[in-house]
Amino acid sequence: MGESKVHLNGWMDDYLTNQNRFVWTPYMAFMKEQRETNEHLVIVVNRLEQVCGRLLDIVSRQQNSHRNRYFQLRDRIWEVQEKLHSDSVKQDTIREELGKQGEAVFRLRKSLQNHRMSMRQFTVNQFDDMHVILDMLDRIESDNAKVIGKLEAQEIQQLQEAESVEKSIEKILHAKKSIGRLLSKLPPTYPIQQIVVEGSVIPVINLLNVDEKKGFAFFTADTGVVTVAIDKLDAIQW
Repeated sequence: MGESKVHLNGWMDDYLTNQNRFVWTPYMAFMKEQRETNEHLVIVVNRLEQVCGRLLDIVSRQQNSHRNRYFQLRDRIWEVQEKLHSDSVKQDTIREELGKQGEAVFRLRKSLQNHRMSMRQFTVNQFDDMHVILDMLDRIESDNAKVIGKLEAQEIQQLQEAESVEKSIEKILHAKKSIGRLLSKLPPTYPIQQIVVEGSVIPVINLLNVDEKKGFAFFTADTGVVTVAIDKLDAIQW
């Protein structure tokens, strides 16, 4: 009986060992396959993050470039307004500059769309069911749309500023002409307390003479005769 009992126990140990091997071997193979799949997924996600990082860098540089170009364009508009005397020439110059800005915005929008399509094609070819990566692309697309919206808002703002600058210059030119006409109608030695020339206040005593052809006005002051170009005269205080 003792020998039979020992023999039975040995058979049970072999049976349990075989059963464990039968149960765990497919499970371990599945875990290994799952681990390899996860590692491959991590590699793909890392590559996508690198692509997204490069895209964001490109968008950031382009945004900075357009911001700098906006400031240059604003300064250019002021310079054009100061140098050009013909209204039609001024308007054509402003339209040309704004047209260049619009072309730059169009090229940026086209570039962003190409990047978006290439990124989507990349993800579809790799994993059709990677919802997390698709969500990431949607966020990038939303950010790109915001960038384009800001650029379009800047373009509208530039148009408004250009119109405002033109109106301001027209008002200034009209005011300059009004001052010149007023001085030409004043009698000689008309008393004046002070004049403002390009923002600087100059004390005077009276008006001496006005040369409309040459565009100069002459005033008497404590220091002598003050000669001022009429187009540089900002204000008169009686």
